[in-house]
Amino acid sequence: MIILPNKGFYFTILVLFFLTVNAFAQFGFDKKTPFCELKVQSEYSVPLEGKALVLVELIVPPNHHVYLDHLGPDAYSILTEFTLIDAKGMVLKNVTLPKGEEYENELILKNNGIFKLLLNIETPRKEGSLEKVDIQLRYQLCDDKSGVCYAPVNLKSEVKLRFSSSSPKLD
Repeated sequence: MIILPNKGFYFTILVLFFLTVNAFAQFGFDKKTPFCELKVQSEYSVPLEGKALVLVELIVPPNHHVYLDHLGPDAYSILTEFTLIDAKGMVLKNVTLPKGEEYENELILKNNGIFKLLLNIETPRKEGSLEKVDIQLRYQLCDDKSGVCYAPVNLKSEVKLRFSSSSPKLD
């Protein structure tokens, strides 16, 4: 003997289905997740050793923001971070943030901004040599309208460094 659920069970399932569809439509889960874009000059002339500057532009989709810095002890957002990948004899010494705006207890970036990456070339290079370096960006994008923050994303961009004794040294 097969026992089928009563009509109330089917009604409950139907209501839950429509509530779920409504929630997906309301909060935009049916839309494609937006991503930021990285723009980096393809090649830089840098000194044989010492400090070098690389500029990276981050383009944030409209009606979204990323977090740059915590402005208070109770801030908890995931900050935008840069790292160098497989850059032998070179370290990322400092990152200068673009001008952002205060939002609650955070400094955020909307639209776009230029990050200044200060590299320290610890191992002297040969005149005219060319190295490819991968710059990785980790960020968390948040929607201004819905308040939803997406899972953190890693982006990579390659930059070529041409080593030259005529390149200006940074202090």
